[in-house]
Amino acid sequence: MDAALKLFATKGFESTSVNAIAKEAGVAKGLIYNYFKSKDAIVHDLVLGQVQEGDGFMHEMMEITSAKEKLRYVFNLVRNLMKERYEYQKLVAMMSLKLEAYPELQEFIIDINEANMQMFISILADIGSEDPEKEALLLAATMNGITMTYMVLKDRYPMDQMIDDLIDKYCN
Repeated sequence: MDAALKLFATKGFESTSVNAIAKEAGVAKGLIYNYFKSKDAIVHDLVLGQVQEGDGFMHEMMEITSAKEKLRYVFNLVRNLMKERYEYQKLVAMMSLKLEAYPELQEFIIDINEANMQMFISILADIGSEDPEKEALLLAATMNGITMTYMVLKDRYPMDQMIDDLIDKYCN
């Protein structure tokens, strides 16, 4: 899985073969097929595993009672995931731009996005936003911009400062 993630994130899903994954992992190609029926199954399991972990993060966040502290938690979570799981975040971003090519993941990712938007709308309503739906869209666009720019520029982009600015705006 680690080898596949690395190759998908650096070469792209379409340009990565099962042979390349096997070589990167130091295993025989046949061994990969013992666990996965296809390359699509590998990426599906990668995304599913991360989504399940994300559910755990959301449960942690829901235990926080303050709406502002929930946002602080989400902002810091995004910061940490971008730094600690850069390759995975890059893979999801690349695949999100081509969702129609991945019908198995398309509905899954759309459902997650809609649930996240509802969560942001609720939190923003709790902190007194005049128009929580519009504010949630703007916040999502801002977060997407921050994460996409970080993926392109990495350490040359002041992601920490941008997230700290969001924390100052929404949480203090």
